[in-house]
Amino acid sequence: MDSQLDLNNLFVVGDPKQSIYGFRGADIDVFYNVIDDIEKTTGEECITLSKNYRTVNTVMVFINDIFEKLMLGKYDALDPFHTSENKIDIEILENPEFVAGSEESIKYEADLIAKRIRKLVDEKKYGYGDIALLFRATTKNHFYEEALRNYSIPYYNSSSRQFFKRQEILDIINALKAISNPYDTVSTIGFLRGPMIGISDESIFFILKNNKTTLYQAIGESLNEDVVNFDNEEIVKIKNAKVLLDYFNSNKDICNSSYLLNILLEKTYFIQGQILKIDGKQAVANIYKFVDILEKFEGDNIASLEDFIDYIDSLKDNFESEGIIESENSNVVNLLTIHKSKGLQFPVVIIPEMARDIRAMHPRFLFNKDIGVGIKTDENRGIYNLIKLDKDEREKEESKRVLYVAMTRAKGMLIIAAQGKKKGFKSMIDEILNPDYFRRISEVNINIDDRLNIKRVVYNGQGDHKSFIPLAKTEEINQRKIERFNISQYLDFKKCKRSYYLNHYKKLDISNEIEFDEIESQDKSYFSAIDKGNIIHKFCEIYEPNMDKKELITKISKEYSVELSNGSYNELEPYINNYVNYLQFKEYDEVYKEKPFYIATDNSYISGIIDRINIVDNEIEIIDIKTNRLVEKDNLINYYKPQLLFYAYAVEKVLGKKVNKASILFLESGEEVDIDLSKESMNKVIKAVKDFIKFVEENSEIKDYLPNNECFDYCQHYNLCEKMKTIS
Repeated sequence: MDSQLDLNNLFVVGDPKQSIYGFRGADIDVFYNVIDDIEKTTGEECITLSKNYRTVNTVMVFINDIFEKLMLGKYDALDPFHTSENKIDIEILENPEFVAGSEESIKYEADLIAKRIRKLVDEKKYGYGDIALLFRATTKNHFYEEALRNYSIPYYNSSSRQFFKRQEILDIINALKAISNPYDTVSTIGFLRGPMIGISDESIFFILKNNKTTLYQAIGESLNEDVVNFDNEEIVKIKNAKVLLDYFNSNKDICNSSYLLNILLEKTYFIQGQILKIDGKQAVANIYKFVDILEKFEGDNIASLEDFIDYIDSLKDNFESEGIIESENSNVVNLLTIHKSKGLQFPVVIIPEMARDIRAMHPRFLFNKDIGVGIKTDENRGIYNLIKLDKDEREKEESKRVLYVAMTRAKGMLIIAAQGKKKGFKSMIDEILNPDYFRRISEVNINIDDRLNIKRVVYNGQGDHKSFIPLAKTEEINQRKIERFNISQYLDFKKCKRSYYLNHYKKLDISNEIEFDEIESQDKSYFSAIDKGNIIHKFCEIYEPNMDKKELITKISKEYSVELSNGSYNELEPYINNYVNYLQFKEYDEVYKEKPFYIATDNSYISGIIDRINIVDNEIEIIDIKTNRLVEKDNLINYYKPQLLFYAYAVEKVLGKKVNKASILFLESGEEVDIDLSKESMNKVIKAVKDFIKFVEENSEIKDYLPNNECFDYCQHYNLCEKMKTIS
C-alpha cells in the first residue's frame, strides 16, 4: 500500500555501497525505496557527497574503475582529496606458476604476505602498526599467523578463537596437570620439556629409561643414579624441577589454585620468557586471561585444583577468544574481519584470500517478504528454489559491497593477495582489472635468515650489552593478582590523583597522549599537540644522517593525514633541525631507539619506552625526547625527572651496568638537560613508584583519589571535578 512521506520531518543519509549486514536482516532495498519515494514526491534528486578524505588518488582511481563496472549504475565515483607521491600504490600478490591444492595455496600466499610486510617495514616505508589484514572469514587465520611469526612480525588477531590452543596456555595446563596428578606422564613430560623447565628430550629419555614409578619419583632417582648421563646445565634444570614439584606436592591440597598458579608463574619466570617472544604481548595477555578465568572459577565455586582442570577440559571445545592486549599504540600488524574494520582506516590494507570461495549454506526453510515461505522437500521445491535464487543474487551483490568496504579502508596503499583458482572475490574482478593501475608481485626477495632473531636470555647477569633484554626481575611476586602499570601512569598520579583515577580506573581519558604543558593552544599552529608530537617523535625514530629531512617529515605527516605545506613545514623545521644538530659529531657503538622494557616489582609489572639508548666505550646514556613548549621549563624538568630516573633504573637492572648519563632533549630549543642520577634520587623514585602501585591496588573508590590543590582549568576533567566538589 502506498503511503505519503512526511517531508517536513524526514532526513535520510547513508551509503548503500557499504550495506554489508544482510546476514543480520538488513535490507538495502529499504534505502533505495525511500530515496525513490522522496525523488518522486519532491521532484528533487538525492544529494551525493563524492569527496573522499581517506584514500589517496592512486588507490581511489583503482577502486572507482572496479566498482563502476561491478555495481552497474549504482556506483557514484569518489573524488580523492589526497594525492599520492607514487604513480602506483596497488599491488597484487600472486604467482600463477605456483599451482597446488587450496591449503598449499593459502600457505604460499601467507608466506608471500609476510615477506611483503617485512620488506615494507625494513625499507622504513611503513611501521607494523600501519598495516592491517582484512579477512572475509577467520577460519584460516592460523596459516597467516604462523607466517607472520616465521618472519618475526608482531601481530594481534582481534578475531582469534584459538585461546586454548595457544602454546603458552597449553604449557600452563600441562604444568597444572603435572602438579595435580603425578601419574599423568604425558602432561608431566610436556611440563618438563616446556619453557618453564626446559629439560631436553635426551634427559627425559634417560630419566624414564628404567623407570617403573611415576616420572616425579623418577626425577629424584635419576639424580642419584644417572648423573653421568647429564651435563651440568641439565643437572641444574632437573634439580630445579624436583624442588618445584616437591613444593607443589606439599602445598596443592592446602593452597587455592590461583595461589599455586601465581607461584608457578613466578618461580619459572614464565611471563618474563613469554615477553621475549615475537608475539609476547599477546602471550602475556593470554596468561592474564587464564589467571582471570581461574580466579572467577574460584569465586563461583568451592573447588580443588582437579575440579578446575576438569572445568578447563570442558571449555576446550569452545572457541574462546584470546586475551586483549592493553596497549592502544602497539606497533603490531592487525588481523581482523572486514565487518569489524568498517568505519576504520589504515595506511596499508592487505586483503588475503581473494581466491577463497565462500558458498552460502541455506537452511531447509527460507523466507522472502514478497514470496512467502519455501520448504526444501524431495517432492516440491519450486517456491524454495525461487527464494534461494533471490537470496543467492542478494548475497552476490552484498559480496561486492563487502569487497568495496575492505578496499576503501586503505589510506595510502592497497595490497590484494590472489593466490589460487579464480573463485570468490578474485572471480569478480579478475577480468575487469586495468593493468595501468597496479603492479603484480609473484615473489618477494627476502631470505629466511633475514628474520629478526630473539636475543639469548641471560638470567645470571652475564654477558655484554649486546644481550639487551627488555625485562628485569626485582622483588618476589606473592600476590594473587598480577597488575600492569606504566611509568606514564605514575606521572599522571603524581600530578593529580583524581585525574589518574578518571583516566585509568574509569577510562575517561580524552587525550592520554598529550604531554604535560603541551595542551596550551597555539592559535597559528598547523597541528594538534598530539599530531605534532607524534610526527616529530616518528621522525626522531626513523631519521638517519644520510636521509633527506624534508622528504622524510613530509612522508610521516601524510601517515597522520596531514598534507605538509610550506607553513606547516616551517613550524616543524626548528624541532627536526634541533634533533639533527644534536646528532652531529656524535658516534656511538650501539643505539637503541624506542626501546620497550618490562620490570617486575613487588606484585606488579612496570612498562615504558625509552626514546634513545646510546652506548659508547661501554658507557650508557639515555635520552628522552620532548616536544613541549618551554613556557615553564623548570616545572617540565621536575615533572619528567622521575621518568628519567626510572628509565635509568630499568636499564641498569636489565644490562647490569651503570647508566652514566640521563637527559631530556627539548626539541623546541634544542637544549639538553641532564638529570641527577645519584643513588639517593633513584631510590626515592623507586620507592615512590612502589607506593603508587600499592595505593592503587588498595584503593578503588573515587573518594580516595583527591584532586590536586593547584587544579588547572585546561584539565580535561576540570568541569566534572568541580561539579563533584559541589555535590559532596
